[in-house]
Amino acid sequence: MNDLLAWLKLQNTGIGTYIEFQKRTLRLAAGSTEQTALFQLLAQLAGRFVIAYEDMPMDVAIAERALARLTRLVEAAAKSPGLSASEQLRLLNEIASADLGRVDALADAVG
Repeated sequence: MNDLLAWLKLQNTGIGTYIEFQKRTLRLAAGSTEQTALFQLLAQLAGRFVIAYEDMPMDVAIAERALARLTRLVEAAAKSPGLSASEQLRLLNEIASADLGRVDALADAVG
């Protein structure tokens, strides 16, 4: 997870970042028994963002907020092995319900 986070912090806000992120998280999910659900949810989150913005121009503010939000979620995920079961479930639910493309949700998350 730390390698994924380090990679993500070096990326730009382009849609290619989310495509590659999805590929990386799916590879990690295939090789992890303890964090498979976490990696699958992160991959789905990135995939939803790609579907929403792949063939359309993306507002710079949305792009920056989306990457910041994704980075924060991965930072939280990197700390998840030390969390209690209920905190881990809360994180999984947060990732599952996240929408990187919603400006209002992003403003709240960035705030």
